[in-house]
Amino acid sequence: MKNKNKIILLSILVISISAVTSGYLYTKEKVAQLGESAGSIGFYNGPLNLVDMLQSNLYSVDSDKLEYDANYNLIRNGWRDLLAADPTLAYSAFDLYSKTFVENFRIGFENSKKDAISSKLKYPTDDSQYEIERMLSLNADDILRMSIANIRNYQILIDDLLKLDDVKLNTFISSLSNDPCCSSKENPQESKELKKWLITNGHIKIVQEVINLGIPFFMSYPTDLLLLTRRISMNYPNWTNRRALQEMKKFSTYVQNNIDLR
Repeated sequence: MKNKNKIILLSILVISISAVTSGYLYTKEKVAQLGESAGSIGFYNGPLNLVDMLQSNLYSVDSDKLEYDANYNLIRNGWRDLLAADPTLAYSAFDLYSKTFVENFRIGFENSKKDAISSKLKYPTDDSQYEIERMLSLNADDILRMSIANIRNYQILIDDLLKLDDVKLNTFISSLSNDPCCSSKENPQESKELKKWLITNGHIKIVQEVINLGIPFFMSYPTDLLLLTRRISMNYPNWTNRRALQEMKKFSTYVQNNIDLR
């Protein structure tokens, strides 16, 4: 009887792992690729933001899961479809492969550091020595820790957004389509109410408010998270803005609490 139970438990484990790997969310090889890409970005740009991870992830997704139009605009993302259908896959993938991600983040970081230093030595300039010393002082684990700490900024933004009623929340998110940060229209309309709210709640600094027309550039905080929320709710009707934000907060908290940087 014990042997039968062991076989059943083993079968459940195999099926669970298969759901993650053959379900095309991630494989160990793809997570390794994702980690190396993120590590390289971390070396050159410092602590990662949401867009850094989204871009690294897109490059790691199998090409047959992506579909583009004639202008190379992404019109279908099979990886995202799977995640929208079953968000628990993200947690399973994290449990299986977070160690692989961390190991390969370090590899990507160190490879980029080596290449950058070699380039400085091969093509020296007046500031080469300073730059080499600066690069030598950079550490992959420091960047990883700061990247994890950056998650807290997004969580605070999510918490503030979730305090809004659905009408106000949906109005703010939909207004992005006309704001100069994100619109390709000839005469975009600044999302003044959203911008005022972001400033009042400390998500945009006054310096940014003076320099930028509209809210910050679409590849920077807090616009990156707002746009991701909008894309999710537009592409998946059963994912409201509120539900998307709640799931992002839940998963980011899980990552913070469970990632092992040892």
